[in-house]
Amino acid sequence: MGFETQEHPKPETLAAFLRAELTPIEGRAVIAHLLRGCVSCGLQLRPAVTGLFHPSLVSEAAPFDESVYDGPIDRALARTREVFGQAAVEFEETFEEPILYAALPNLRARCEALLAESWELRTSDPQAMVRRARLAAQLSDGLGSAEGDLVAAASAFDRALERLGRGSKDSSLLARLLDRTASLAIHERRFGDACALLDSVYEAYRRSGENHLAGRALISKANALAFDNDFEGARGLIAQGLAHLDAQLEPRVVLSGIHSLILFAVENEGFAEARGLLDEARGLYELCGGATDLIKLRWIEGRIEAGHGHFDAAEITFWEVRDEFEGRGLAYESAIVGLDLAMLWLPQGRSAEILELVEEMLETFRALGIRREAIAALLVLRRALDRDRATTELVRTVAGRLKRLESFSI
Repeated sequence: MGFETQEHPKPETLAAFLRAELTPIEGRAVIAHLLRGCVSCGLQLRPAVTGLFHPSLVSEAAPFDESVYDGPIDRALARTREVFGQAAVEFEETFEEPILYAALPNLRARCEALLAESWELRTSDPQAMVRRARLAAQLSDGLGSAEGDLVAAASAFDRALERLGRGSKDSSLLARLLDRTASLAIHERRFGDACALLDSVYEAYRRSGENHLAGRALISKANALAFDNDFEGARGLIAQGLAHLDAQLEPRVVLSGIHSLILFAVENEGFAEARGLLDEARGLYELCGGATDLIKLRWIEGRIEAGHGHFDAAEITFWEVRDEFEGRGLAYESAIVGLDLAMLWLPQGRSAEILELVEEMLETFRALGIRREAIAALLVLRRALDRDRATTELVRTVAGRLKRLESFSI
């Protein structure tokens, strides 16, 4: 459908515009024309627009046929499949409103929207969370090097800091930029750089009187230390950070800090301390935690039982937790719990069962596309089991490695 040689679109073109039958180029031309303030075309569209946005103003006697939407919706979905291929098929099956995502301005925006929604669903609907994250990963394959390169991200942070130095020199903005740069450093496993940056973030927020944000910086630094195996240093920072936090402002941040504190106590074999902290925090878990958080709490309880030598109770707990994770589509977490079972079984001579678990984990990790470091760690354990040289310390080392490759905090 084309336009007349005059300025105005033909009436049939406007009608096709309302039915979503125009090509993208034709549709943009109509929109541009309307935005220039054409009164006559606006009057032609007014009845349809009034019915759309103010249905109470339309006569109740006018029949409404929902089937009129079928054609435009089918065409929009077909266009989505054409642009995004197989990812769009999963897009359609996963979301009630795929067109809204597809209508976002670019691929980066779609990925960011999916990841944001995925994060929001992490405690309420892990399976939906995983579906959104996987789709974001599929779509991200189409990002160019300029859109998905960590080096480019680091360069962008550098430019932002340079411009801030030439501009307002706002200390709060500087702290936020340094905080984001530290997150990038942690992702790149440059823990020393991350800690140095977070020290600056903490000082900036402390000087400006933003105590809550200063506490968050301390907890971020604690997590960086924990990733670098310094659990004792991490515990001290968590306790200091919690003292700064405003529980009314962000109770889940407080819960996350306490969860990390309990985990660090377990990693240092401070099982009595971990039990005391857990009992004190149970009400906060129930108040602020989601279903997945409560499963993680149960997991910690199993590790505490094992630490106290209650192996039968620990094994029952680990099986329950493993089943819960698997039922929620959290295959990675379910697999990692298997290593806690392996640490119980190894002293009992149940190497064949451990080997079966390891083979299952390898299959799961390969199917999920888990990073190669995790698969390499499991292969080391499998080789040791094959040669009857596996030790509890090796299993513990592999488990710690796999937990640090992924985020197991709340």
